[in-house]
Amino acid sequence: MARLIVRLRGTQVSDVTLNEGKTYVVGRKEEADIRLDAEKGISREHFKLRFAEKSWKVEKESRFGDVFLQGKKADQFFLEEAAVFTVPPYEFEFVPSASTEQTHQEQNSSEGNGDGNLEDKTIIGGSQGVAYIKVTDQAGDPLELIRLDAGDTFIAGRESSCAIQIRDNRASRKQFEIRKNGNTYFIVDLGSVNGTLLNGVSLQPNEPMPLKSGDAIAVLENFLYFEIHDPSFKSRLERVKQQPQTEPPPQPVAPVQAAPASPPQAMPPQPWNPGPQQAQFQMPGPGAPPPPSSSPPPKKGFDYKKNRPRLILAAIAIVAVVFALSNQDSDSSGNNAAIVPTDPLAKLTPDQKKLVKDTLQLAKSYYMQGKYEFARSELAKMQEIIPVYEDSDSLAKLVTEAIAVQQLQKKQEEMEAARAEQEAKIQSKVAECRKKMNPSMTRDDVERCLSDVLAFNPTHPLFEELYAQAENYTAKREADKAKRLSYQTEVDKMKAIYAKAKKADVPGRPLEAIEAYGPVLKTTLPDPGHLRGIAAARIAELRRQVTEKTATFQTEAAKALEEGKLKEAIIALRKALTVDPQNNEISTKIDSLKAKLQEQMMPLYQEGVLEENFGNIEGDANKTGDENKAGAKQKWKQILKLDITDGEYYKKAYIKLKKYGAPE
Repeated sequence: MARLIVRLRGTQVSDVTLNEGKTYVVGRKEEADIRLDAEKGISREHFKLRFAEKSWKVEKESRFGDVFLQGKKADQFFLEEAAVFTVPPYEFEFVPSASTEQTHQEQNSSEGNGDGNLEDKTIIGGSQGVAYIKVTDQAGDPLELIRLDAGDTFIAGRESSCAIQIRDNRASRKQFEIRKNGNTYFIVDLGSVNGTLLNGVSLQPNEPMPLKSGDAIAVLENFLYFEIHDPSFKSRLERVKQQPQTEPPPQPVAPVQAAPASPPQAMPPQPWNPGPQQAQFQMPGPGAPPPPSSSPPPKKGFDYKKNRPRLILAAIAIVAVVFALSNQDSDSSGNNAAIVPTDPLAKLTPDQKKLVKDTLQLAKSYYMQGKYEFARSELAKMQEIIPVYEDSDSLAKLVTEAIAVQQLQKKQEEMEAARAEQEAKIQSKVAECRKKMNPSMTRDDVERCLSDVLAFNPTHPLFEELYAQAENYTAKREADKAKRLSYQTEVDKMKAIYAKAKKADVPGRPLEAIEAYGPVLKTTLPDPGHLRGIAAARIAELRRQVTEKTATFQTEAAKALEEGKLKEAIIALRKALTVDPQNNEISTKIDSLKAKLQEQMMPLYQEGVLEENFGNIEGDANKTGDENKAGAKQKWKQILKLDITDGEYYKKAYIKLKKYGAPE
């Protein structure tokens, strides 16, 4: 039966024998047939594995997680012999029935060698060698080379604790992460503020993307490169970087014959040992013709930064020349004459020997001319006949390094061109958006307008200018809105004061209405409805009404006085005082009339008391005549009729009458 081997970060965690009659659910839920740990990006049901069309088929079930086959996302695919696919950080290896025994043998062999980390295993879509992150400046010059071999995850960000530190305060504390799954590497943006670009494409947050050697990673103006090197690459690179970064000093180098046009003809065999030559040696750039023999042009200021790649190439060439000279000196030394090395060409035919020598010499010539790809091609031809001859292995390493420098230079030029193109697009889009700016624009409107170029450089100064203009517009709108709101709030307060006064303005209570309208006149609140004027007019009207009513009641009082009716006069004046309580004249007049009325009631009361003392309560006939004599009750009843209810003798008379029965 076929098997599925599951590894987590390179360590085998399970080995499942597959039954063709069963469908396997793979995920982190408890009841999954093949259960995975709850790692980031693993769904409850991530994918299904079933036997269909005479082959095992993988079908992705997760809506958000991915399945990678050969470093690319795949929703469904058939498994073939020794197929490997990944769901980071898991790796799945499919072993068909025929390969079961072989796989066991390979595993046993690996265990016997003590290699438990499986780093030498080649994974489909993966890479071999040692992974590095190369940090460069904006000009493309290497600043730092970071080896990724201490663990399976490497976090990049501005925090000093990050394995890959980005020295830029605008970068996130944890910008992105590089994950190693077997021999495959993935990059994951960790939800950074300014985003992460992979080969110019913005990464989706928390979505793993496979990496391959040479991929460019950009965070704002910080440039990093993911590279896979052989273990000795770093030391060789350091040797190159340690060469003086100035024009190389004069070297006694013999003239080099330029290679003929393609197809090249084999040159006569000669040792790679240049003799005396011009006073100065400088390596030409890739594909450039040999230096002319005429005198050099007048010297100008030397741009070391611009010519750095050429200087590195020149340094490599100098190392090669010194190496060759040391070989020749060693060969001609009498001390070494006794050592006779085995001739590597002994088993070759004369034609093969000549071809090997001519090919090596041609490779050296191409190398000296800066035609490194041609040199590598010639070395490959030679190696088809013999693996190593003379210094061919050293030359091969130098060619490889030179090609790497060329590629780096080319990549920097491409990046510069891309940056220039992006800058042109930014300038054009900013000009377009600037024409659209108006007082109603917001920052979101600006970002929508810039959306096509925003990812190129989110903090571009021109973007910030548009943002600032939009934010000024927004601030002014907010200030105007706040001013309008404050004004309306004060207007509403004014309306509320007037409404309260209006509610108190009811018939028969003019003085309360006048008092309620007072705050309307005193307030300094805005009055677009002219409510103060309306309130003042209403107060004047109410005062007129008070005056008229007061005058009417005073007239009634005067008429009652003429008729001698003190009680009716007092009642009329009291009505006038109710209309105008502040009228002291009316109040004084009432007090005067009350005193006069009291003087009139006092004798009547005393007479009633006197009759009471004589026992004449009801009244009796006069002994000398037929008339009835008024008794005490008649006297008191007359007081109730003539006196006001709150008068002193009214109350006394009322008490007396109550004594002799309820008053009528």
